[in-house]
Amino acid sequence: MLQNYLNAITASYGLFPALAVDSTFGGRTEEAVKIFQSRFGLIPDGLVGPLTWNKGVEEFNRIRANNSKIQHISRALLSRMFFGKTF
Repeated sequence: MLQNYLNAITASYGLFPALAVDSTFGGRTEEAVKIFQSRFGLIPDGLVGPLTWNKGVEEFNRIRANNSKIQHISRALLSRMFFGKTF
């Protein structure tokens, strides 16, 4: 789950290369956590404690909400362009 959150966040910010979702907390995941922590004002220690986890969930939910709004707007614009109406 952590790697999925980090991948969604990096897709929005381009902080680090996407991680393999393998449920292993290896060196690449630790480095990604440190970069995430640094970017979001947390102590970059590579540990996923409550502050890091909560910030990751918060940022993931924000990205997901914005993407939902963007997708809805895109669908509305496309339907107006092609069909002259919205669904």
